[in-house]
This record gives sequence, structure tokens and C-alpha cells, in this order.
Amino acid sequence: MDGSTRPPAWYWIVAVLALLWEAVGCYFYVVQVRMGPAELAQLPPAQAEAFAGMATWQWAAFATAVWVGLLGALGLLMRRRWASLAFWVSLIAAAAQYGYTFFATPILQRMPASEALPLPISIIVLGLVFVWFAGFAANKGWLR
Repeated sequence: MDGSTRPPAWYWIVAVLALLWEAVGCYFYVVQVRMGPAELAQLPPAQAEAFAGMATWQWAAFATAVWVGLLGALGLLMRRRWASLAFWVSLIAAAAQYGYTFFATPILQRMPASEALPLPISIIVLGLVFVWFAGFAANKGWLR
């Protein structure tokens, strides 16, 4: 299959939703990177501590997750096979960032799991969905 098969209308809906989701992630990355002491002080203490204590490599993983994820969504819109690779890289970066946060820091001792886990779990699940979808689209011949 060479990508000459036209995708159905719902493909474009999923691709646009992926783009919007990834753009929101990029927005939150920029907001978090630009937080100063005054903004951190307005957050719940456990969240402020987690943000302030992020290592350089965690910031790099966060940046990779959101910006490469955005590239993957653009790849879907351009019907490019490399979208799948971009979503894999994004997913691995997000998993590294959150894995470290939840398994190597005391965040879950300072913040209830019901508050700390829903967004990261949603991010990982949607990352898996985007990886699957890009592979599905490639197998259908919708990507070239």
C-alpha cells in the first residue's frame, strides 16, 4: 500500500482531535516552563513542589512528549507514515516523565492519587490510542 487510498471522513476528525489535544499539551508546557515563584505559590503545595523539583531531563522529556506529539498529529494531517514514529517517541517521553514522577518522587505521599493520576493516565492512554491509530492508518494505506 502506497498511501494512495483515501481515508474516510472520520480519519480527518480523529487527526484534527489529535492536533487539538497535542496543541493543548504544548500550551501547558509553555505555561509551566514560564512559571515563576509567584505562579508556583498559587498552586497546591504538592504540585508546586513537583514542578519546582523537576530535573532538566524531565523538562526535556516533557518538551519531547508534547512537541513531537504535535509533529505526529501534523503528520496524520499530512498523511505521512512517520506520524507513527513521532507518536511512539512522544509516548515514550511522557511515560519516562510520569514514570519517574510517580515512582521516584514522593508526589503520591503528598497528593491523593485521585488528584494526581487522572491527567497523566489520560495522557498515556491517549498516547497509546494515537500510536495505534497511526499504525492502523498506515496499514489501511492512508499514510504514505
